[in-house]
Amino acid sequence: MANDAPIRVGVIRADTHAVWYGVLMDEHDPRKLQHPWPDDQEVTYGWQRGGTVFRYFYAAPGAPTEMTVEPVDGFQITKVWDADRATAQCFADVFHGKPHVCDALDEASDDVDLVLVADCNFDGADHVELATPGLTKGIATFVDKPFGGTHANGSKLVELADKHNAPIHTRSILQEMPVTQQFQERFATLGELHHLAIHGGGTSVAGLIHTICLAQHLFGPNVGAVRAMADDQQQIIMLEYPGADAPPRNGASIVCNVGRPYSGMYAHMFGDDDFTHVIFDDFRYTLGARRITEQIRDMVRTGETPRKQVNEMLAALRTLDAMFKALDTGQCVTV
Repeated sequence: MANDAPIRVGVIRADTHAVWYGVLMDEHDPRKLQHPWPDDQEVTYGWQRGGTVFRYFYAAPGAPTEMTVEPVDGFQITKVWDADRATAQCFADVFHGKPHVCDALDEASDDVDLVLVADCNFDGADHVELATPGLTKGIATFVDKPFGGTHANGSKLVELADKHNAPIHTRSILQEMPVTQQFQERFATLGELHHLAIHGGGTSVAGLIHTICLAQHLFGPNVGAVRAMADDQQQIIMLEYPGADAPPRNGASIVCNVGRPYSGMYAHMFGDDDFTHVIFDDFRYTLGARRITEQIRDMVRTGETPRKQVNEMLAALRTLDAMFKALDTGQCVTV
């Protein structure tokens, strides 16, 4: 498509990630973000209570209408669908009422250039269903993590996209945060690397996929085996890498905290000479989302699927599958 034409976006599922990416894509009312839903009514998604998105995109002291990160130009959100129509209308109201609220899922992919399937807190089991109408129409599609939630579902999405010449993209915000790159650059000062430890993300698929994507982004998709254990209070995953010379030589551990941590996630890298750590918090997540939004724009304008990124997610889903098998069997599972 022409680079000067706005990318018309159809949003499917008006959850927190839909708003998270949406405010980077199109003009919106910060006051609606601050208080989008009546206090005495039940909400469908957390952002409707006002804090989640407003706090991190509008946190500058003394500048309540100034975004903390630059938006990405070239988009126009024209449609939105959610299983709860009132929630879809709430989303549209944030964007000055401009997006058309669709009555049926199928409508969200009509007369658009991009379909965005949002998923902040779910397991991805409905991603194939939600993305199919747009993909079969050949519409470029961003399917949020966990991209189907299993390797089989992720592969179905790619096959469907390829069959209908529809570019497709998926990504974890942690893979694109500048602080992730800065963390990785410090590894060269640590001597021989022997262990990566990640803390946080929770035990749901929505959180687990972030931690697995982070580990594999830092050391590649060559995980050899997975061990896992869990009880009512904790869940621990061990990623083993093939060969004694493969960094980190003692693998990676993911400790899925149960409770409310200070921040979203922590990571520590231990070497023979030193160690380093990083905090991944919501104020930094905005920068990762911005990079992904730029990638989405590039995908639509070039008409090309970013194969490297999609294949990285498929590799993470293989690891996720192995983790669940390890939990079920109590055995070490080869990826």
